[in-house]
This record gives sequence, C-alpha cells and structure tokens, in this order.
Amino acid sequence: MNTKLKLSFLLTLATISISPAGINYIDAELTNTTINGQSPVNSVNYSTNFTELDGLWGWRTNRTDVNGAGIWVTDGGTGSISDLESTQPLKVNITLPQSGNYKLYALIMNNNSGTGHWDIASRIGDTGQFTSYNKYAPETTRALASDFNGTVKIANGNDMSFKVMIGEYTALSANETVSIYINGLDGWDGQTGLDQRTRFDGLGYEKVAPLSLLASNPSPGDNADYILTNDTLLKWDAAQGSLQHNVYLGTDPDRVKFANDLDGNRNVDLGDIARLADKWLKHITGTSIQSLDLDNSGIIDIGDLSLLATQWLTSDNSSFLGSFDLQNNQCSTAPLYPDRNYYWRVDEEHSDQTYKGNTWHFKTFKADGLTARIYDDIYLSELKATRIDPQINFNWGQAAPAPLVGPETFSIEWTGAIAVPQSGEYSFYVSTDDGVRLYINNILIIDNWTDQSIAEKSDNLFLRSGYVYPIRMEYYDNTGSAVATLSWSGPGINKQIIPTGYLASTMPELRPKDIWVVDLNSQPVSMRFLTLTLQGLVAKDEPAILTKQGGLTTLIRTTMEQEGTVFHDNASAWTLLNKFRDKIEGLIVCGSDLESVNAATSLCGPMNAIGVYETILAEVQSRTGLPVLADVRGLNELAIYNNYQNLFNNELMVDVNKIDFLRDISITRNAFTYYNVDSATRIQFIDGLTSQGMVMGWGSNAEYGWVKDVSKANASGVPSDWSKNLSTLSRLQTNIPKPPRKYPEPVKEGERIVAFSMSDGDNLQVMAGDFITNTKFFGHPARGTFPISWEFPPSMGEFIPRGVRCYYEAANYGNNADCFIAGPSGAGYAFHHYMTGQATFAKNTGQAMKKCGLTVATLINENNADITEVDEFLDRPEIMGIAYKDWAPYNRRNGAIYWHNGKPCVSYKFLLWAGDVDDPSGLGDWKTVSAGIAAMPSSPATNQGSYAIINSNAWSFGAVGGPVQAIVNTIELLPPNTRVVTVEELIILLRNNFGTPVSQQEYYDM
Repeated sequence: MNTKLKLSFLLTLATISISPAGINYIDAELTNTTINGQSPVNSVNYSTNFTELDGLWGWRTNRTDVNGAGIWVTDGGTGSISDLESTQPLKVNITLPQSGNYKLYALIMNNNSGTGHWDIASRIGDTGQFTSYNKYAPETTRALASDFNGTVKIANGNDMSFKVMIGEYTALSANETVSIYINGLDGWDGQTGLDQRTRFDGLGYEKVAPLSLLASNPSPGDNADYILTNDTLLKWDAAQGSLQHNVYLGTDPDRVKFANDLDGNRNVDLGDIARLADKWLKHITGTSIQSLDLDNSGIIDIGDLSLLATQWLTSDNSSFLGSFDLQNNQCSTAPLYPDRNYYWRVDEEHSDQTYKGNTWHFKTFKADGLTARIYDDIYLSELKATRIDPQINFNWGQAAPAPLVGPETFSIEWTGAIAVPQSGEYSFYVSTDDGVRLYINNILIIDNWTDQSIAEKSDNLFLRSGYVYPIRMEYYDNTGSAVATLSWSGPGINKQIIPTGYLASTMPELRPKDIWVVDLNSQPVSMRFLTLTLQGLVAKDEPAILTKQGGLTTLIRTTMEQEGTVFHDNASAWTLLNKFRDKIEGLIVCGSDLESVNAATSLCGPMNAIGVYETILAEVQSRTGLPVLADVRGLNELAIYNNYQNLFNNELMVDVNKIDFLRDISITRNAFTYYNVDSATRIQFIDGLTSQGMVMGWGSNAEYGWVKDVSKANASGVPSDWSKNLSTLSRLQTNIPKPPRKYPEPVKEGERIVAFSMSDGDNLQVMAGDFITNTKFFGHPARGTFPISWEFPPSMGEFIPRGVRCYYEAANYGNNADCFIAGPSGAGYAFHHYMTGQATFAKNTGQAMKKCGLTVATLINENNADITEVDEFLDRPEIMGIAYKDWAPYNRRNGAIYWHNGKPCVSYKFLLWAGDVDDPSGLGDWKTVSAGIAAMPSSPATNQGSYAIINSNAWSFGAVGGPVQAIVNTIELLPPNTRVVTVEELIILLRNNFGTPVSQQEYYDM
C-alpha cells in the first residue's frame, strides 16, 4: 500500500505536522524506524541540551540570535570554529516490507532565512564512506529540492523541509533490514554569521520497482523486424539475484515457450527426452530412441537432452542454446535462417528455483541479395532475364552477363533492400565500365551515366539501424570490357563489397497486423502527454499506436485496412501502458509547465522512458511498478541540453510549445525539444546538428526570425507544430510511385506560357491534415480541369511516405495534370543566403526531392540575397529548374530569370493574394493578375518575358471559396492566346528554347 510520509514532532512553541507533497512512499511511517546508538558527543563550544522526542534524535539549542529556541540538530560552530561533526554517528534501522528496488531519503528541516549549507552526512550499511549532500554545492547534492510544501513560521524565521536522497538499495527478500548512519549536519551560515539550525526528522523510503525474478530488456527487442542473420547477438538484463541463465531459441513458439517440460508433468525427465527425440526423428533420419546417450555418460540424462537440442538447432527447430553465468548476459546464435520468425526465452536460475522467462520474438532480414533485371540494350528497355545476385561484384570482360544478351551492349537494373548493422554515415562506392546510377532510399547519390573506362565514384548517406532502405543500381556497358561492383564502408566496416547478409531481393512493406487508436480529445492533459510519449517510445520498435486524426491519416488508414491491418478504436491509454510495458524502462517525472514538459520529452527518447505529470505519478507507478529515471520538475531546456547533449539525435531538433503535437516523433528520434529561447540560444542549440540537420515545429519569434536563426545554424526548418502521429506514420514505409508527368508540346508564336503554383508547400502539418480533401485546396471540384502545380514538402517522404503515395494516387494525370514541386526551400524552410554550407543543403534538397520524384525546387530567400546564390542547387542532377521567391513580396523580382548550366531560376511574376475580389493591399486579385498576364509578350520561342509563374497564396480568398477558386476565376479572364501549363512544363519549355534542352526520355526517367 502506498502511503505518504507523515511527520509529527513537538516544539516548545507548537505542535507541527508536515506532509511531503508529490512523493509516494510505501509504508514509510516513522514508526517503522528504530533508533540505535548513543547520542552524539557535544563538540560545540556553547551551551546545549541533548534530548530525544518522538523517537527522533535531536538536541536543543538555546541560542537567541537564530530566531528563538527550538529542537534542532546541529553540529556547527561559531565564526571562529570550523564545522565540527559528531564523533559517533547515529544509526537508524529501516525494515523494508517487500523485495524490490528502493530509494532512501533523509528528511531534514532548516530554520534560517540565510543561505547556509543545509548539509547532511550519511551512508548506507556498515561499510563505505560518509557522503555529504549540500544544497549549495551541486556536485554533491541529490534531489535536495523543496518537495515538502509544509512551510511554517517559528518566531521570525522560515521553516523549510527537504528530502535528501542518500542512496539506492535493493532488497532481495521481504522484511529485509538496512542500516543508515547519520554523521552530522552543517551548522554555519557564512553570509549571516549565524548558526544554521538543521533538524534531522528521520528516514523515508520509496519503492521504485519490484524486484524482478525474470530476465528483461531483450535485444533484439520483442517483435523486432529485419534482424541481420549473420550478426545476431542475443542480449538481456539479468534478474536481481540470478545465478545462471538458460537460453532457448527456435522457430516454433510453442516449443520455445514449453521447452524443458515437454510432456507437461512439470518435471524434466525421460518423457521429455522421448518427446524431443520423436520430433527430432521427423527431421533427422537414421536416429533411433536407443541412441539417446549422446554424451556417452552411460545413462540417458539431462546432458543428452542438451546435446540433442543443440544438434536440433542446426535443423532449424527449437533448441536449448546453453547455460551462461552472470558475466555473460548475452550469447551468440548459430547463423540464422533469413526471412524467418524466431522465438527465444531466458530462464533465470536463482538459489531457490528456476524462473521461466517470457517468450520473445524477432524476424530475420531476408538476406538473399538483389533482384537483377538484365536488358539487351543500354537503355534498360529490352528485358531478357531476371535473377537474384547475392552481391554486385562482376567482371565480365568481353562476355555476356546472361543468355540471350549481347556481350557488347547491355544494361542491368539491381533492385531490393539494404539493412545496416548500426546507425551512422555510410559511404557507397561503385566501380564500373561504363555508366552507373545508384539510388539509396530512393535518393540518387551517384550519377555517372556515361561511357568510360573503369572508374570508381562514391558518396555518403546517413542510415539508421532497424530500418530497411530501398536500393537500386542501374548499369550499362557500351562495348569493350564490362565491370560492375558495389562496395561500402561505415561504422565498424572497412571498405568491402556489400555482403549478401545486408541485401534483400525485395523491399518489404511494413504492414502491422494491429494499430491501436486513442482519442486524445477525451483525455486530460496529463494522460495526453503520457499517451504521446508512449506512442513515440513504441514506434522505435513498431508502428502500433495512432492518436485520432482525420484528413490524410484517414486515407492512409483506409488503404491499410484494405491491406489487412486492423485498427482498434478508442483504445485506453492504461491498456496500452500495460500492453507495451516491456518496452518502457522507466518514468520521467515533470510538472505541468512547458519547460518541464519539454525537458521530459527530451529525456524520454534516449532513456527509453515515458513522461509522467507529477499529478498522476502515484497511479502510474502503482499500475506499472516502473522506476523514476529522472525528475525534471523545476528544470528548463537549457539545463537539459547542457547536461545531456551527447544523448540526443544530431540530425533533428523539435521547437514546440503545444502538448499534443510533435512529442511522439521527438521521442522516436531521440530529439532535443525546446521552445521560447532567444535567437543566440536557438542558434547554439541547432548549430550542434550535422549537415543533415532539421528543426521541426515553429519558433517563438515569428516566421522570419525563426527561419533566419535556423538558416544561420546551417539547418532547415519543417513547419509542423500542429503535426500528429509522425512517429508511427514515418515507420509505415512504402514504395513511393512517381508523380504525374506531362511533357509539353512545343511553343507556338503568339502564345503566353503561364503556370499557377499553390503555396504553402513548406508546411508539413498542412499537407498532412485535411488539405488533400478540403474543397478550398486539393479537394476543389475544378481540380483536373486545368493544369496546376502544388508546392509539396520533400520531408513528406521522410515522415509520411504513405501520405506521398496517397497524393500521387489521387492526382490527375494527362493534359490537366497535378504537378508537385518542392516547397520552400527544398529539403526544408531556410534562407540559404545565411547558410555557410549551401552545397550540403543543395545536396540534401536534391536527395529529398528524388525520394518523392520531384524535379523543380521552390526556393524562398532573404530580400538582400543575390539570385546567383542558387548555382549549387542548379548543379544538382535531380533539379531541373527553380521557382524563386523573395521573402516579401514573393514576386519582388517581377518574373526575372537567371540561368546557370543551361537551367533556369524563374522568379514569380504575379501573386494571387487577397481576402476578397478587390485587394486593398494591392498584392493581387484575379482581375489584376489576369490583366497583367494579358499585357505580357507573346513570343515564347524568342522572348523569355512570355513566361510567368503565378503564386496563389493558400490562406487567401476565403470569401469566394479559397485559393483554387481564385485560380479558376483568373483563368476565366485570360485572353485566348494564353497557355496554362504546370511549373515543370514551363521549366522544360524555357530550357528547350533558351537553355539546355530536356528530352522526353530524360524527363520521364527523372
């Protein structure tokens, strides 16, 4: 039973009762303590009286210069005498009622308004050093916080109670007694020159976790996917007091679960051996019951069972791996079979008995190589053969790679999946004669599609363990020798041909069997926070929890239901807490203020914990028995960053002030979370990110200031402070199809070329909401009656890949196609003018665009920037051209076009940005825009002024039905010689008439 610690003590002036707030103790009444030992020796040079009251140790000081008389423990001196501790410590015995893990506290009270030390020296047990805990020396203080809210006045002083955690203790059995020694409390205040009067009120204890008799925290985690077959190491946390671990592994869950007692008589005996042998004989012929004396001991005993089971493992059946002592909480497996479900358990041997462990499950990676499609031309078009290649490591010389294929001109496409052993930066190397293209995670990282003698090209990419990434390598040979190899290097891997064990011939789609849906709207804020932190923690292993959300998430759900996933609505947070209890290592306690909540969010990920408001801590602990790993009440984000910086993801940060949003993805990605900091601090935080750096959320200093800060720190922002479910949605990987493609007809003299583009495509939360169904936007009934371009966040490919698929499957193709272009400013929202690493940001942008099949980037930049700053973007092979915006107004450059490497950067010429038909701001209503288009030149083959991109602002024209309706109204007013195209078509037409032409094949291959 949980009870709060209650202290009662008698003062000469009054009787005072103080109850600590926010602390849950188990049977911590002071009647459970006994006082042993002698009173301390008086070593202070002023008059004192020793006394004991209410079973508590104390002495009375009669000093009148410290706010009157009282019962206070002290060993301090005066200004001329140093701190003098008692020569004999006080010994206090506590009997702990149950086995388990405990935190032990000393309770002290101080009666002085000065700034003295308020120390206590203590130790646990009969051996060891005394440790001093000092409120004003952080390096020696633990939890000396004002958790005791009972505050009283005595004379003119302030009484303040404190708990001081003096250590942790594990009781291996019920009613175990532990001794605590108290040796002195500091009594000198250097500022006031007065004695500090500090009273020791006794001891309390808090049970933070039951004593587990079972192994826990398995690795691979329970239900983990894509475990590598050639690097499998089973690891676990040992139970307290265990002497030995017995490990079982196999592909039959029942055999593993019931291993040992096979015949169900609760004894391991000859009946079990017979049953095991009977199963064995069905797989291994030539073995009879009579041959069971495998260890040659002369009898059939448990040693035979062990050997028999070990041999059985090689036949891919359940088996006993062996026993391991306390120094080996891990064991290696024999090479596992690929693409199999494996089950394992660890039994813990204690002195009294063996405790049977839980059965855990993981699935191995397919690991069979890559699918090779072999073509009898250099264009990947005349398919002749399909096979699986274990590796890409070929030197054909003058020979053909397959029958029916000529030896001089052929091409091969290898596709499949790649897994990595640990997270980090991986370098990929292709060595070919002739051309090659390599895509990892749908990102083109090597593009060397040219005739050449054998040459090596390389590039690098950050990949995470536990994920499977699509891989594609395209190769052609155009006469002469033919060579193609694919190598890598990375964390712990020297450069080598990529082994078969990391390659799969097909890319698996993660289709969870069940997903539980929680309605946060029906929950108090404390339960909403707990649910979101649990969702993020579980998503590290599996996409299993969604919070109720409409729009795009509903469409994704419909698709997944058709594929067989079952969604369980109105799931209880308490039910899920129980269901996923094994994934949680502990609790992070916080207050309800934003700084404390952000601090807890930051620590939940790296500590594998859930966040708990102090108001529900007692209930969560009583339901789960989970320990408190950190208490962040009263701490702010800066303190967390300074103390735990090395724990956080160096690719992602979260800037958010709302409880219900982004918490889950922050925890899944181990991201540092903060809000409402000044620009210098924000830049300091973000500057610690790598070149892959991304900040999700929205800043406290408005759009311009936030984007500027992010850019100065060489990162990009993803507006997403209203985003939900990204932890789960990001794990639902899928093959992203290509978006609509429409190659334009050649230009004609006398026409104008215009393209309408919809903002705000940097905004992940908008695209992930109801944008796809809203009749103001993608759901407008006129969509499909004219070409339109939609700014689209490339970060969707990272965080909502199934959402990208939904948009592309709902899009219009053909003459009135929906065109998708990368929203500002490419990989994320940034002013690249402020970046010192523009080339890296351009590369990240190109790679993110390629994953979503985007060919045109929208860039928005600081007004003082030079348009030539786009050169490094136009150098990227993934980027066909750029649509350029200044910060304000977007069309500040009035349609000017800048060229680099034969590619155009086209500034916006007109804005559709108004609240009604007539635009009081002068920015652009449809009458003004249509009139401006009519005044344009009409010589698109010779005059670049004949082209224009028009930005339609997403938040305008609410009175007439929204921004798409404004486009419809504008088109209706255009003169007949105006040709409406997509932004992609406009870029192609500009290049075909004024720059480097884009062929139809080149465009469709992008």
